[in-house]
Amino acid sequence: MKKVPENKNNDKYNISDNLTNGNDFGAAAPGSDVLFQQNASFPPAERRNYKDSVFVDLFYTDQNAGENLLSLYNALYDDSLTDVHALKGVRLENVLYMPFANDIAFTVESKKIILGEHQSTLNRNMPLRCLLYVAREYEQLIPVRRRFRTKAAQIPTPYFIIFYNGKAEQEKETLLRLSDAYQEKSDTGAYALELEVRMININQKAGHPILEKCPVLKEYSEFVEHVRAYGNNEQKLTEAVKECIRKGILSEYLKRKSREVINMLIGEYDYEMDMQEKQDEVREELEEVIAEAKAAEARAKKAAAEARAEKAKAEKAAAENTKHLLSSLVQKGLLSVKDAAAEMGVSEDTFLKWIE
Repeated sequence: MKKVPENKNNDKYNISDNLTNGNDFGAAAPGSDVLFQQNASFPPAERRNYKDSVFVDLFYTDQNAGENLLSLYNALYDDSLTDVHALKGVRLENVLYMPFANDIAFTVESKKIILGEHQSTLNRNMPLRCLLYVAREYEQLIPVRRRFRTKAAQIPTPYFIIFYNGKAEQEKETLLRLSDAYQEKSDTGAYALELEVRMININQKAGHPILEKCPVLKEYSEFVEHVRAYGNNEQKLTEAVKECIRKGILSEYLKRKSREVINMLIGEYDYEMDMQEKQDEVREELEEVIAEAKAAEARAKKAAAEARAEKAKAEKAAAENTKHLLSSLVQKGLLSVKDAAAEMGVSEDTFLKWIE
């Protein structure tokens, strides 16, 4: 997810490319803070309030995004849809109380709503974030008047996908659950509220079958590998793009939009570097806290050891003083050997050896 700029001009907030007129859901209720852009097909209108990634452009905003997204959907759910108009983009833009925008969000024949996210790092909070996001989607898709009818409002079934292509090793596919974050676990494994996010590793070496089912996703994965191999400055990114064109990797797309793609890649690297710097700052602060905690623990252990040594020394000195005192009393005939030995907790023979 990419950060959305602040709404400094008090602009209206929009759902881009929503379902067309005549759909089952209708438009936003009067007075809503969301305007609906009615748009029957891809590509959506060019309304980029933040710099999209190459992934988002391929599957959501490019002139061929509709066909690409249809191919991706069919690969995900083993479907065979052929009409690109069955897919309607419903990505939330400039959401008032959420600092992120989802990468791809679309409905399928008004029956399903699919929220897709492209990530290079595993985020265990994605189920929670998807919950907040889809709630906002339903809020906008279902007019207020429909929610207060006695008849149940028919809503599209939600599906949540993460397309992972980070450098860290991950399983071919992972299922993230909202219940993993619950503080109190259910003995039966059943919860009043559950949300599952399917994370698919689209790196080439992971070998997920979806790459063979969706050629454009496979080429995107190959493209990412080439970009990583070349580096992250403008010259190297340009070389990576040229190399991909020569090898037929997203060649038609890259020929049309090479300059824009390079700009997007630079923007992605800048964003990642910014996030990395913030993570490094947090890590450094955490390391300092941990180091201080370890130092404090070491000081406490040292102080405890010194205290134990002083106690042992004092106890030894006290025992010696007691032994000398009892020995003196025995020698003066004021105390019997038996009583003195009992006081010291030793045998009479041992005590006699002390005073010899």
